[in-house]
Amino acid sequence: TYRMLITWNEDLRTGDDQIDHQHMYLIEQTNRLYELAANGMSPDECERIVTKLLKYVQKHFSAEENLMGEL
Repeated sequence: TYRMLITWNEDLRTGDDQIDHQHMYLIEQTNRLYELAANGMSPDECERIVTKLLKYVQKHFSAEENLMGEL
């Protein structure tokens, strides 16, 4: 089987602890979604996880925009 998981490494570090933590969380959740999908999940479960992930992505981009506005 082919696995397409994302691995956090220091090259992905931005230097801002909050943003780096959010990126790590997004990678973890994306990998979790991939694993669950690869092992079979119900459409309801998939929708719940994707909705949660999309909400977090919105929060993350807002944080990045705020950070950029401070520069």
